[in-house]
Amino acid sequence: GTTDEENLKQVIIVDDLMYLRSMRRQVYQLARNRGCPLLVVWVQTSPSVAWERNACRPKDGKAYVAEDSFNRIVSSFQPPAEEHICDRYSHIVDGMEDTSGSVT
Repeated sequence: GTTDEENLKQVIIVDDLMYLRSMRRQVYQLARNRGCPLLVVWVQTSPSVAWERNACRPKDGKAYVAEDSFNRIVSSFQPPAEEHICDRYSHIVDGMEDTSGSVT
C-alpha cells in the first residue's frame, strides 16, 4: 500500500464543465481509488454571461458550444451541493467579473 505522504503527492486535475453530478461522481471515484483528495471549483456565472463569452470563441474551434447544446446544458445543469459526496469539498468562484483581457 501507499502511505499518506505518498498519496499527497498525487494530483489529478480535470478541467471540464461537468454539468451533471454523475460526471463529478466519476471523478470523485477516480480520486478516491487513487487516494487523492478532491476539490470541485465551480466558476459561477449566469447563462447570459456564459453565452456572451461563448460567442467570442471561434465558431469552428473546439471551445465553442453550439446554441442547442448550450441550452441543453443550461437546462440540465446540477450545481455542486454539499449533501452529495462528490461535491462535498466545493469552492465557488465568482465568474461574473469582466474577463475581456483573459484568454478564453
